[in-house]
Amino acid sequence: MLTSYFKYVKVSKLVGVLKISEGLQNIIKSIESDSQIRIQKILQEAHKKALAISSEGEKKISEEIRSLLATGEKKISSFLAISKLNAKMKKRKKILNFKNKIILSIMEEAKNYVRDLPSDEYFSFILKIMRRLSIEKDGTVFFSKKDLERLPSGFEDEINSLFSGKNFNFKISSRAGDDLDCGFILISGKIEENCTLSSIFQSKFEDHYDLISRILFF
Repeated sequence: MLTSYFKYVKVSKLVGVLKISEGLQNIIKSIESDSQIRIQKILQEAHKKALAISSEGEKKISEEIRSLLATGEKKISSFLAISKLNAKMKKRKKILNFKNKIILSIMEEAKNYVRDLPSDEYFSFILKIMRRLSIEKDGTVFFSKKDLERLPSGFEDEINSLFSGKNFNFKISSRAGDDLDCGFILISGKIEENCTLSSIFQSKFEDHYDLISRILFF
């Protein structure tokens, strides 16, 4: 009887152990299953975050590229605009220099024409210039060496006759004016009138530049 009892107890214990083992296995399986689910969720969330980060990174890179391209286009447009403006200014400057050279050439020819006039016509021109002067004191007139050599007789009297009735006289200096080519210089007190042909033509050139340009080039 005891033997049978012990056998029963042993079997019962074995059955209990087996039941406990099965329970543990079920618990382990449940834990493993939950773990797999959690792992899957973690992996899915990580993947989503990775995609989001990648997408955001691509977006930022795209924005930076667009910004760089826009900046580059603006710089190129600005450079082209400045280049065109510089080209226009250079062209305008070349045209202006060319016009000035033509005008100065014509002015030089006109000056030479007056200088080479016959003596009577040349000194008649000198008297016309003197008539326009606003002088109220005695003065001295200086001519070039060439003009002194061809000075008409009594020319000093002709000069003073222009201002008859006024209490001053002009005298012609026997000394040639320094660096005088043609025309004259008049000194009256502290006033000096530069009436050389170079000075006269230069003054007229500056006063009437626009008019001369329109006549010549338009």
